[in-house]
Amino acid sequence: MSIKGMIDTSSTTDTTGQITLEARTYLLGEFPFCAVCEQAEDSDSCVMSLLLGKTATFIAGTRDWVCRSCAHKIDPALADFAYFPENPRKHHLKLLGKTLGGFGVCPECGDPGGMVNVHKDHWIVCYRHGYRWHIGYGLFSNWQFQTRKTWQRNGDLLMRCVEVEPVAPNHSNRHGNIPPMKLPDSYPHDLVRAGQAKALTDGQRWGDWVFNQSNLTLAFTLYGGEQQVVIDLKSIRDSASMLDSILRVHAMAGAIATASELADLLDAFVDIFNPQTNLCSGGRHKTFDPTERLKLMLTTEA
Repeated sequence: MSIKGMIDTSSTTDTTGQITLEARTYLLGEFPFCAVCEQAEDSDSCVMSLLLGKTATFIAGTRDWVCRSCAHKIDPALADFAYFPENPRKHHLKLLGKTLGGFGVCPECGDPGGMVNVHKDHWIVCYRHGYRWHIGYGLFSNWQFQTRKTWQRNGDLLMRCVEVEPVAPNHSNRHGNIPPMKLPDSYPHDLVRAGQAKALTDGQRWGDWVFNQSNLTLAFTLYGGEQQVVIDLKSIRDSASMLDSILRVHAMAGAIATASELADLLDAFVDIFNPQTNLCSGGRHKTFDPTERLKLMLTTEA
């Protein structure tokens, strides 16, 4: 079936009637025939050797694949980007709009992209080139007005995009000479107040877990106060040390490791350390100074 029979082209064309393409990762289950020439991915006329997990071209806003030959006729620059990534090319890092809070631009075209959320997790996407970069967790409140259906749709989009490091818009525009923009592992006071982390107070509770400001610990009292499980928060510098603390508590079967107590401990770690942003965002290992973070949170107004 041709493209005219497959989709409503009014939503996938520009003002001149030209089909708009986007780059995305080709995943298992994608339709194996070109939406323009109707040829299969391995046909001679398409001259295509498409591999799963590689970048390919699709009609904008759809999962309709467009082969290399047809894509080159429609959008040569994007076709070269998708199907010939090894070829040298010039980048055009023009600042196409204001960056979203200084979170960088696409390293290919300079587009500041658009933000998408999966629950409290914030990502920016360059829709044209199928790039994504993680910017934080719980920084903005707009996730509260979205539905699970929206998060699922955003998750599907992110799965089809390639994670990259953004760049600052004023860097060189020659291929291979663009240093990535280092996003901070933690953010200053104003973003803490904006929701990246909550203010912390002495005696703050998560169920039966209590924060002790004098020694920067979380303590859980067992057997009417006769025994305590204490977690030294100063020792949690990365995701491995946090996981170790959780599993040590989990090993105390029958004493403290009920579903409720573990859930309360996880809530405490999320509120105190915001691990999705500070320790493991995008699946990348990070380290930080827990003492400095705790001091910052203790001086933050609620």
